[in-house]
Amino acid sequence: MHFSTMRFLQVFLAFLAGVLPSHAALSGRLVYIQNGAAQVLILPQSKPQILPHSHRARLVSVAPTGGMVLYFSSKKGDGRDERGWLSKPPYKTAQSLKLPKGFAPYNVQWTRDGTKALLAEWDRSYLWHAPSGALKALPAGELSLSRNGRLLAISQTKELRVRDLTTGKERTIFSLAHPQTVFAALKRAKYPRNLRELSDTVSPDLWKETSMWNFGSCAFAGDNSRLFWTCNAGTGAGASGNTTFCWFATDLKTNRTKVLSKLGAQFSRLPYSVQLSPDGKKLLYGESVHSSAVENPVSVSILDLLTQKETYLEQLTDKKNFDMNLVSGFAWSPDGQAVAASAFYYDSDTVWKKQAELSKKEQSWEPRDSDYTLFIRDLNNRTLKKIPGAVSPSWGK
Repeated sequence: MHFSTMRFLQVFLAFLAGVLPSHAALSGRLVYIQNGAAQVLILPQSKPQILPHSHRARLVSVAPTGGMVLYFSSKKGDGRDERGWLSKPPYKTAQSLKLPKGFAPYNVQWTRDGTKALLAEWDRSYLWHAPSGALKALPAGELSLSRNGRLLAISQTKELRVRDLTTGKERTIFSLAHPQTVFAALKRAKYPRNLRELSDTVSPDLWKETSMWNFGSCAFAGDNSRLFWTCNAGTGAGASGNTTFCWFATDLKTNRTKVLSKLGAQFSRLPYSVQLSPDGKKLLYGESVHSSAVENPVSVSILDLLTQKETYLEQLTDKKNFDMNLVSGFAWSPDGQAVAASAFYYDSDTVWKKQAELSKKEQSWEPRDSDYTLFIRDLNNRTLKKIPGAVSPSWGK
């Protein structure tokens, strides 16, 4: 082989080694539930460790740094007799958490330093202080915590507010009493054609009704300069919750709201579990287009905040013999170069037949954790690792 050709190949292979992630490049502590127990996998190792007292675990979350893990389980596996646990490296023991009676959180949001965590339930939530174990009651609604633990976004039926947890002061980002915030942002859109499916359906007769408004999950910018949120502009939603919506960004210094019009209007249920990437440049979130308990395809997407380009990590286009999927949790890697998402792909006709058989016995079809696979994918949607039967992933350093 000619020297120049050989040199070119060496340089090209070196380039590929630098841009293509490998299994060995994965690092950090990946936690998930598998075989009914919470487990921690210290990457790039391949053998997980079962956390103490985690039998019948239903939710597990690891701090962004330090390795502290919170997990929740119940004696009957149905949310009753809920127990919370805290385990730290090397995960040989676990400390029981003091939780309010009947409190069963469905979501955990950590501060960047891992000293506080938002424990969220549908109708009540608490801010947990790791060093002392103290719980501080928070307002009802769908809540989002800033990375430094100072700000709290409160999404309720009629308004979206931001509370400064250090001073207790609140400001209103949006209120149904003054919907002009949304309409003005739509009018100022740089790419109005991308929003016609939403803006052309806005009607004063509709947006005056509270039931016509829908809001999704929120996320703060890493420096608390902005709040990202979604809304359907009061255009209503179908019986299954599907609606047309768009993304907004509110400047928290000026309280001025802009619409991400380059991305344009979208259609589905509103985004949930919105997570800011470690570098603060992207958003990770889930969406679903719901038709029935069996037909509820879910997508896991990444939104680049600079380019407003959306990348789908979980969808059905590359899955043969399947027309539906469900997702049971997703999370950023600590370096923001990969995403862990637990997905179950299936054929709806096959499941409908199972559903019909079960209906005769007055039961309903529900997927098992063992039906899911935890996929670790890079930002180019290449699969780096698979863990069968794993759900509820969380990933920290």
